[in-house]
Amino acid sequence: MTPPPPTVSFGRRAPRGHSLLEVLFVLTLMGVLLALAAPTWAGMQQRWAVRDLANRYLAAMHSARLLAIRSGQVTTVCPSSDGQHCTHSGLEEGWIVLQGTTGTTTVIQDEPPSSVSGISTRYGHRTLPMAFAPNGLVDGAGLRQINLCLRGQANASIGLVINQTGRTRWDQAQGCP
Repeated sequence: MTPPPPTVSFGRRAPRGHSLLEVLFVLTLMGVLLALAAPTWAGMQQRWAVRDLANRYLAAMHSARLLAIRSGQVTTVCPSSDGQHCTHSGLEEGWIVLQGTTGTTTVIQDEPPSSVSGISTRYGHRTLPMAFAPNGLVDGAGLRQINLCLRGQANASIGLVINQTGRTRWDQAQGCP
């Protein structure tokens, strides 16, 4: 085989990079795209925070129901802003799981407040606390609905419906501003 013929250069050099104008154009384009995506990203993070709060509360309810059945004692899940007593605050302030009857309760779990601002709790049908009897049923009659609302974003708000047997389902949030 014969080697290929040598290339002849007529005073032109091969390009070594991009011009300043090309770099500035790409940086400007990236800045515009980032500016368009930033509000969407922030809204998505807030929606995730509402879902995370709802899922953590749902997990606490399921574990409280299971604990009531296994231990044979009443187990209660209620909002708490101090981690020791049931309060009339919202779930965004945190909650506790208590076991036992009035006067002889023990705090089993203390959930800290949400780190995201703008979340509020609206109660529908019935209010909290949510007490589970030793047979796993919710104390009281009828449905309970807890709405976790995100200020200014009704589509990010979520409703949690609990029936008397302790079963839960997600629903459209009601009463959110």
